[in-house]
Amino acid sequence: MLEGFQYVDNVITLRRSGTSSRAQVARQIRATHYDVAYNLHGGTTATLLTRASGAKHRVGYASYQFARLHNHLSPSAAALWGREKTHSVEQQLALLGWTGVPVTDRPPTQLAVTEQAAASIAERLSTAGVDETTTFAVVHPAAAFETKQWATEKFARVAEDLS
Repeated sequence: MLEGFQYVDNVITLRRSGTSSRAQVARQIRATHYDVAYNLHGGTTATLLTRASGAKHRVGYASYQFARLHNHLSPSAAALWGREKTHSVEQQLALLGWTGVPVTDRPPTQLAVTEQAAASIAERLSTAGVDETTTFAVVHPAAAFETKQWATEKFARVAEDLS
């Protein structure tokens, strides 16, 4: 999702299989000699890669499971935004804001689409019988975590409004 995004200089891909991929990525990150590593996720892999980065400043939230592996701990996103409930993007921005990076409450967003990705999707749609003249919408009513789930009736309302 970040390839082709104008503000990203480097994308490192982590294969899902095995620890050898994680070790290889950790070495690759460490060899880059980053000054700062922000752990925007907080999961085990992200935390271990942040620690393995060798960055002088390793930033995460104090609430992270392995917070002790960071040397700069932000209290919470609520400290920046002034409210308890925040979107995941706001949570990530708050971590940057806590360290002094200027953030706004509604930064413009965009999705960069590479030519390769566009061609891949066009091929899949064509295979499914969908062309440029077909109107369609994709609704993805699932989430891995309860905090990211939305009520079924709300998805139904969106589908009704789209039809």
